[in-house]
Amino acid sequence: MTAAPAFAQNASPSQRTSADQGIQDIVVTAQRREQRLQDVPISIAAYDRSFIEDRQISDLNDLSGLAPNVKIYSVGYNTNTQVSIRGAVQGQPQPFTDPAVGLYVDGVFIGKSAGSVFDVADLERVEVLNGPQGTLYGRNTLAGAINFVTQKPTGELGGKMELGIGNFGRRYARGSLNLPALGPLSIKLSGVIDKRDGTVDVEANPFGNVRNARARSVDELDSLNTKAFRVAVRLKPASNLTVDYAFDYNDTKSLMQYGKLEYLNPGGIFDPAAPAYVGGKVGGQYLGLPLDLYLQPPGLSLTAIIDGGPFGQKPFDNLKLTSHSLTASWDVGDTTFKSITAYRKMDADNSIDLDGSPLLVAATDYFGHYQSFSQELQAAGTAGNLTYTTGLYYFWDKGNDTGHQQYFGGATTVINSFRYGTDAYAAYAQFDYVPRMLSDAVTLTAGLRYSRETKKGDRTSFKQGTGFTIPPGTMAEKTFDAFTPMVSIKYDFTDDANIYVKYARGFKSGGINLVAPTAAELLIPFKPETVDEYEVGSKLRLFDGKLNLGAAAFWNDHKDMQLSVFVPVAGGTAQTVIRNAGKARVRGLELNMQARPLDWLRLDGAAGYLDAKFREYIEFGVNVANDRAVPSAPKLTASMSADARLWQGSSSTGHLIIDYRHSDAYYQYPYSKTIDPRLGQNANIVKPDAIDLVNVRYNVSDIKMNGGTAEISFWMDNVFDTKYRISGINFGPSFGGLALGYYGRPRTYGINVKYNF
Repeated sequence: MTAAPAFAQNASPSQRTSADQGIQDIVVTAQRREQRLQDVPISIAAYDRSFIEDRQISDLNDLSGLAPNVKIYSVGYNTNTQVSIRGAVQGQPQPFTDPAVGLYVDGVFIGKSAGSVFDVADLERVEVLNGPQGTLYGRNTLAGAINFVTQKPTGELGGKMELGIGNFGRRYARGSLNLPALGPLSIKLSGVIDKRDGTVDVEANPFGNVRNARARSVDELDSLNTKAFRVAVRLKPASNLTVDYAFDYNDTKSLMQYGKLEYLNPGGIFDPAAPAYVGGKVGGQYLGLPLDLYLQPPGLSLTAIIDGGPFGQKPFDNLKLTSHSLTASWDVGDTTFKSITAYRKMDADNSIDLDGSPLLVAATDYFGHYQSFSQELQAAGTAGNLTYTTGLYYFWDKGNDTGHQQYFGGATTVINSFRYGTDAYAAYAQFDYVPRMLSDAVTLTAGLRYSRETKKGDRTSFKQGTGFTIPPGTMAEKTFDAFTPMVSIKYDFTDDANIYVKYARGFKSGGINLVAPTAAELLIPFKPETVDEYEVGSKLRLFDGKLNLGAAAFWNDHKDMQLSVFVPVAGGTAQTVIRNAGKARVRGLELNMQARPLDWLRLDGAAGYLDAKFREYIEFGVNVANDRAVPSAPKLTASMSADARLWQGSSSTGHLIIDYRHSDAYYQYPYSKTIDPRLGQNANIVKPDAIDLVNVRYNVSDIKMNGGTAEISFWMDNVFDTKYRISGINFGPSFGGLALGYYGRPRTYGINVKYNF
């Protein structure tokens, strides 16, 4: 969407719907300074406080399906989220690889997708920027950027408390408290506790004649237990100086999502009719690994039959993170100087079953420790008809991870350890120039960023019974740099109508091939991936602000795409490595609408169209682009929201909110679309489904109580209990075509009670 409901920031529900001046402007910081969204020559979706609170958005996953050409999903883990914009996505979920979409909290870059699922207790605004943002945002914003802007301390006593319950044993508590100012010092405390039982029950193994079946280790899957709090401090020692400090803590303990066994290759090792069958039935008893017994038809299941992770341990998916940020803003004349300093530490541990059965066919665990530091210095201001933003940026991170993999009844056990790190420097500048001779109707924008990054990585891999397949001390280091320019021209027909054209380049750093199965391949780094974007768009505000329209058409050329491809090795086999193996053309449209046709009715809509095609995909030395699917690129995405005021009285106000979200089916991996799955991985197996979801909220607000106001909300997500596959894993022919499907949650509902004071 070009904009979310752009109501006044602190308006009550009754105020938000009784205004007759139309849809109010929303201010965004997409270009690192405050602007009307209408004036920003970017395809952008912005969601303000009222939109966020009415829909209880506190997590990255809650944004899924709202913005056009944006996909947000997870694969097996509740603490690791993949974000795709315009068909560009992180190819590998491991924390030593880089995302294609940059995530920012109050201007602080979140370096890895692991840990990107977080609860921020109070959000002021969320901005989704489509397309490369390489000049102002820099590293790893190849596809776009998402900004989370938190509410700052007010210095006035007040706050809110919210309690909720729901099905699947959901218990929810959230609160925030603004303390009275102590001179120039203001403090705000926020916290949230969110618990939910599992949505899938684990049952005992129904086949008593399977000798190698392991006992279930948990009673449920897909549970959640999150505790998070935030301390925000604002110091204003002078009228032109503001210092903001924030401390965030999140402790999430959950159980893995259910990976349902949905496909096995005919003629493979798990086909009882095949000579290579490993089931081993003798005298009515299965002595081997009869995975075929646990094969299930596609579709959502609320029961599972699984064991656990490696070595018989219980599955788990835990995340603990802490972060500190310090932002100082100093106004000197027409220039604002800003310093943004941040430190983040994260521990992410998980253990997961990978075969959807009580057999030890595939299981893995992972224990990761990560920390990052960033420093940005920025100067922004105006000089006559010139507006500028300049800055220097430094980013450092390092990680130390270990993990185990067990396959085929424990016959194969692999122990991996990884160490990785980044040192990144950048300098950038962007200028807006308004020529006076053109009656201030034209804005010329130009920007340039220089980025230089050094990546380091080493890996040790030990296979029991074989020894080191990658010996200790195997490491690689490589420095990458890039210039990322941006130019645009915007013409304002009036204050409420404009058109713009834009060119921008996005840059995703190269890296070390830590997923390589051999030491030789690990020493071959892959180059940066770039995208050249050409975009034309328009934004209109019509009928005295009662209708906002935004449209953009774009053409993106991707080069040196970082793809997992097969390469031949000795003995006639193949291995998977990350290579710069592809080029792609992605073109599309984005349409956005906000309307208030009646005083009591608010409508928001968005639609995105993608036409994505590989131009080059080199595998085994051959260009197979015509038989490869661009991942995470559904043809059509759309959303529609209606907010209707049912009544407005002196003691309460009633609202009905209905949200609809649609996505076409799409490919998750860049596999072959036609190859026989017995010979290789096929993109159509466990392909994510088309989705049509409806969520409903019924809010009764403005209930006066003890000097404050109360609100009661009845909510239901996935009203029609739609059963849809959101992701999958295909292990290929070496694992008998084993493929798992992961499904969206069933219908959930509950009631929340909030008190504002």
